[in-house]
Amino acid sequence: TTDPDVKITSLVRTRTDNFLLQGEAVSVDISRGLPDKPEDFKEFDIIILGDIAASAFREYQLKYLREWVEGGGGLMMLGGYNCFNPGGWRDTPIAQVLPVMMSAEDPQIAMPLLVEVTAAGRTHPIMKGITEFESDAIQKGKGALGGCTGTAGPRSGAQVLAYGKDSRGKSYI
Repeated sequence: TTDPDVKITSLVRTRTDNFLLQGEAVSVDISRGLPDKPEDFKEFDIIILGDIAASAFREYQLKYLREWVEGGGGLMMLGGYNCFNPGGWRDTPIAQVLPVMMSAEDPQIAMPLLVEVTAAGRTHPIMKGITEFESDAIQKGKGALGGCTGTAGPRSGAQVLAYGKDSRGKSYI
């Protein structure tokens, strides 16, 4: 980013208990993927969890992360084979602060999906540029996504920004 007020720190899990730090250094210890102390979460405005299983973190870190989110911290979880229920997140402290509900039957959807942006998604800043992406994929006759992680549905009060629709017309958040 060219914004001098935005600093990006990225951690990539290379093996159990080992994370590679990329980007901006931070003043707290994140060598285990998340801070070990609740007060250290104040270093961050937003935490984005990519395709990573809950088992990559310690239970107390997930508890502190939940408390941080409940206190106003921003959390985004990206889909993938190790997110939501398939990644073991359903029975963690984080489950109740995610905008989706998880069940033991939540599948991995491994088929092309067309993106269908909701009315709320068309005006939401995080979706900027998605309509062009969506239109390009539709014109090429292909799914814009290679798949997704199924969920039991949105949590009450959640704002759904987009769906992935399969060739049978079934939609997934």
